[in-house]
Amino acid sequence: MNARTTLNWIGLSALILALGADPAAQPASAPDLTPRQQDLLLQLSDAEANIQAINKALKITGYSVGVAYDKIDSNLKGNELMNRQGGGPVRWDEFYGKTANDYPRTGFWDDRMDDHRPQQFKFVYKANNDQIAQAKDQIASLLQNQQALLDRRRVHEEDQSRLWATLAWEQIKDREIEFRPLYRFALKPAGPDAAVLAPVILFLRTAASVANDGLDSIQADQSATFQSGSRRMDAAYTALEQSLADALDGSDLKPDQAREGQALKALCKELAEQTKVVADDYANALDRDKAKEDNSKLEFRGQLQTSLSSYATEFGNLDDRITGTAAAWGISADKATLVPQVTNPVAGPAPGVGREAEPVAVAQSPPPAGATLPRASSIFDDNPPPLPPSPPSPPALPSIAPSAPSADGASARRVLSSTEKLTGDTSFDSAGGPYEIQDKLALAPGVKKCVLHVGPGAQIHGGIIPLGSSMRIEIAGTPAQPAILRQIDFQQGFGGNFKAQYAIFENCKFHKTGAWYARAGFTSKWTFDKCLIRGTTFPTITHVDYGINFTDCTFSGVTFAEISVGTPKNAALDYMSALRKNWRIIDHCRFDDCSVPPTVFWCATASDYTKCRFTGGRAFESDTATDVVAFVADTDGDAPDKSAQATPATRAALHITYAADPFAVFAFPQAK
Repeated sequence: MNARTTLNWIGLSALILALGADPAAQPASAPDLTPRQQDLLLQLSDAEANIQAINKALKITGYSVGVAYDKIDSNLKGNELMNRQGGGPVRWDEFYGKTANDYPRTGFWDDRMDDHRPQQFKFVYKANNDQIAQAKDQIASLLQNQQALLDRRRVHEEDQSRLWATLAWEQIKDREIEFRPLYRFALKPAGPDAAVLAPVILFLRTAASVANDGLDSIQADQSATFQSGSRRMDAAYTALEQSLADALDGSDLKPDQAREGQALKALCKELAEQTKVVADDYANALDRDKAKEDNSKLEFRGQLQTSLSSYATEFGNLDDRITGTAAAWGISADKATLVPQVTNPVAGPAPGVGREAEPVAVAQSPPPAGATLPRASSIFDDNPPPLPPSPPSPPALPSIAPSAPSADGASARRVLSSTEKLTGDTSFDSAGGPYEIQDKLALAPGVKKCVLHVGPGAQIHGGIIPLGSSMRIEIAGTPAQPAILRQIDFQQGFGGNFKAQYAIFENCKFHKTGAWYARAGFTSKWTFDKCLIRGTTFPTITHVDYGINFTDCTFSGVTFAEISVGTPKNAALDYMSALRKNWRIIDHCRFDDCSVPPTVFWCATASDYTKCRFTGGRAFESDTATDVVAFVADTDGDAPDKSAQATPATRAALHITYAADPFAVFAFPQAK
């Protein structure tokens, strides 16, 4: 897809719903779907099928559903042009033809089909129709409960806005600007023109960081994600204005260069303003939803779609303008000098996913050492005692020395670029590094499998490590020589494997990718033993996508989302049927300055928490009474027992006891 092609995400919902129409009526030139696109589109299809069914059920209860909803009720009218101002989509074939990337067809093309339509389309056709039927069945049980229907519609509309943002921001992430030389290194030759481009490049990198960070946090809290992006971009534009004013006032700048600088500034301003519009539209839509004003709510939701689309479009325009200007001015990357990575100075803890209040039973008094924990009563005390006064603190976290420079002053002795393919099993050790991954590790042609061995003292920085059936990783340091990995994006797909012992991870990302999944769940498996993980956000740990085994680990400055568990058919939700077993293990871990939702706290055994935020969220649901014994000190906000009182359980009790002393958790020795 041409980078300057206008993205119009406003029509994405229509695409999905229209795919439920007669396949024979669709154009033969329909483009392919990647597994990732297929996954997101099916999620949108499910959300919209449910919203359609809910609106029909609401009318039965006497609720006055906004007429604007009728304009996007397009499952059976997929090729009709809808009212954009009502939040409705444009015709799906026009939209998709303009916005779909041209991906390879390998593995997804069916030559037996007369119209050469990719198999994913056949799958989406059937899945969409199945989702419509399933949604009708699920809604039938709520026909007389108007509030329950409204609550459920709100959940599906939250899914929609999350997916709109994901689709827009992944367009930005796919550009991988953080791995492109012009944006990674200083500019050469230095001069007045480079002084104009440098602040614009920094602004673009901030915009990319907003999108990338948003992909990590959107699942946990959409409002906080949009507001954080707005504040960051506003601050970035304020800094840009000052830097550009200084550069444009320079006497050595030519008139045409000054005009180009002003044009770049205008693009930056448009991009910054879109983040404000996104945050405002989302907030206004929530306000109208609370007031049950369907029509005005959908106007703001339609503008939210448009604003997210515009952010991706204007980002691409600015990216293209920067690269074109740099080429015209003869400016290139000075690969001897890396520029610092963009950080998020205004990020706050992402709260857990909210749910309706349900009671939890909490017993408050810590038992004597060695005593058997008593069962909690079915109600909690009105005045629970505070945490133990002035408890001893665990040992301080070690400081980590930066990567040693090479003899020529470069930041890493070994740079791995996309042109250097892996020819087989590969080892990273202390003698051969520090290593820098410039973009994304990849296998050489003909190589089907590879194991990455990261040994004691090895240091690796940056880039993407894609894990799957063809590439696995085994990280094994020692207590005295841990492996150190910084700012790496670990992407694990179906068939992957991640194992780490005695390792330190700084600002890394860990997430499942791809549409393929294991039917039994735990598609990507993450094993951390005696590791230190600093400064990251874990995605929602779903049953299908993530299996975790954390033992003797320390998490510092980490934001956790909820752990979800699968619910059998015709059975009540039961967290403890899944937590603390199989691939739901958190044992003897330390959490320092972390954001901890309820499910992570329930899952962890014999663990320490210092300066943590215990977010509100899910209520305890289980048929098994459960004890959580934890060392908790210096909480940022309410302690776990206080947070639990806001959503008490109605079934088996949750018993929280505070240990007087920290548990023994592995810690690396202090750096000298």
